[in-house]
Amino acid sequence: CNEGTINVGRQPPLLKDDIRCVTCNEGIRCPFASSIDALRSGTSPLGDRFLPTIQRGYYSTVDQPLIIFKCRKTWQCPGRVPGQCARGRTEIACAQCPAGETWMGNSCADCNLWVTGAWVVGIVVFLMIVTCSYYVVSNHISPRASLSESVGMIALVMLNAAQCLAIIGLLDLSWPSEVEIFFSTSQLFILDLDLYGLRCIMGSTFSNYLFTVLLVPATQLWLVLCCVASSFLAKDRQWSWPKVSSTMGSLLLSAFSTTTMVALTPFMCYAHPNGSRSLLKYPEKLCDEPGALDTTGLVMLTLYVAGFWVVCVYGVCCLPSWMIQRRREMVLSFRFLIFRLRVDSWWFEVVWMLRGPSLALVILLWADQTAVQVYTLCFCFAICLLLQTFTWPWKVPIMNSFDALVSLCLLSLVVVSPSARQDGEEASTVVMALFATVISVLVLLVIFVIVHRGALHEQNVFFNLGPVEFPHELRAKMQLFTGELQKVRNSKIERVLGQMSVHDLRLISSSLDLLVAEIIPEPEQPSDVTGATGSPTAGAAHGRRISIQILNRSQTMSFASGPEEPVPEEQVEEVTLAPLHSAPAEGLSAGHEPVVEKPATDRENEDVASNSTVGKSRNIVSIKC
Repeated sequence: CNEGTINVGRQPPLLKDDIRCVTCNEGIRCPFASSIDALRSGTSPLGDRFLPTIQRGYYSTVDQPLIIFKCRKTWQCPGRVPGQCARGRTEIACAQCPAGETWMGNSCADCNLWVTGAWVVGIVVFLMIVTCSYYVVSNHISPRASLSESVGMIALVMLNAAQCLAIIGLLDLSWPSEVEIFFSTSQLFILDLDLYGLRCIMGSTFSNYLFTVLLVPATQLWLVLCCVASSFLAKDRQWSWPKVSSTMGSLLLSAFSTTTMVALTPFMCYAHPNGSRSLLKYPEKLCDEPGALDTTGLVMLTLYVAGFWVVCVYGVCCLPSWMIQRRREMVLSFRFLIFRLRVDSWWFEVVWMLRGPSLALVILLWADQTAVQVYTLCFCFAICLLLQTFTWPWKVPIMNSFDALVSLCLLSLVVVSPSARQDGEEASTVVMALFATVISVLVLLVIFVIVHRGALHEQNVFFNLGPVEFPHELRAKMQLFTGELQKVRNSKIERVLGQMSVHDLRLISSSLDLLVAEIIPEPEQPSDVTGATGSPTAGAAHGRRISIQILNRSQTMSFASGPEEPVPEEQVEEVTLAPLHSAPAEGLSAGHEPVVEKPATDRENEDVASNSTVGKSRNIVSIKC
């Protein structure tokens, strides 16, 4: 037979009709005069030059040597002769260890009591962590991050980065050995537990998959049982159902990428040279055999992926109205969606949680097109990076920088992958080292925050990415600026505002909205106020956006401390205003503002201006000149 074909006829051929040449598929090297007997035995009577071999990274059985399977990892299949697997592995594509054995670092080993005991201890520790997560969740919702919230933010960013790294590791690329170690370790975060001896406990492929699926509802059931059991304790130690619901939501949100990967496992397939397809996670299982795996994955995809995301979207849309209606239980139940974020980015986590699922969909849709996967992943990471830098959502300023840096490292890792660049192996090693450095800094940051409890103080330059003025200094500036602003003509103000950039106008608008929502009480019935240009505008409601209403401090603090004290209808506060140029620097620091006498007409104009803006509020502000 010619090169590229192999003789499957009688061996040795006696007649010309005994020779039947067939084309060799991908994964077989067929030189001139190849025969199937030489392929099985690994020797050729004509010499090694005419010996057909199985290429490295491919596998075939001895009974059917021409039916080639592609191995997920090249090192698993040494090739050369049919039926060869590395380090004791077996089954189709050398996917698993033999029955009664498990993968131990670099080879298959017998299951023993140590593996079983380690799994029992691991399950107990996992349940303890789930139980402690209830006490980490706080009932308070405030614009500033507490210690537990800061640690939770750092842990969430690190966990999401590890999940994304594990998904990138599913690409069919030849990474350097140093990078491959990180990818193999990160598979734990998408519940690929075969590397940790799960088969010693479960056995079959379906049992393994069912165990990973049941981890999610088992976690929720455990929290419910703990809440029921706490009803027998003292009243001050009993668990509350809204807080249990928020804890469940926090855990599901943190593991959303993992849940998506587990649910999509039965549908992620890759092609073999023989035309069949195997599961990406379980190559010994062919995709052409529908069964319980598909049903289980579809149920999980419906309930815990699509269903949970729809519930989160519903909560984000309804939280503003629940805040206004004082529905304390509903707000606390969905607190996990907003307590890490700044006021004007309260919706961010509903979008941010889709980063992992979008990467999983790329692996699912283009399983056999590595180049398309790489380019699409780059696009997804670029979109996430732009969204994160545009919104700057986290309460702790430095966390925004670290989150952007993590996204940039993941994007760079995909850009310099071996399929995108010829020198990708060396470049990917450098990027992975940078990624490991960022994660290490985040770990040290967690330790520092826990040890140094005052790290989140408003004067911490490192965590706040710069100095922050004291509240009394800002209060003095606002009061003095109000007096100066009232002297300026409306036409001049409009002309100056019209010359500003769009960014500056948005910044001013956001600042005014925040001041209105946090300082000026909301009127019971908003009325229309006519501006200088004569166009009617809605009063305080026009300046308040939903994102400000949702985290109004006067509303959210009551959810933790109880109902508000009633405010008298005619409570009068005296605020002294003075021109900005007449206030010396030492007066500001000492908290004294000079009083400037004005004519009666000016005083009447100021009273009218004040009453037109806040006169219908519960607190009436009178300006003393």
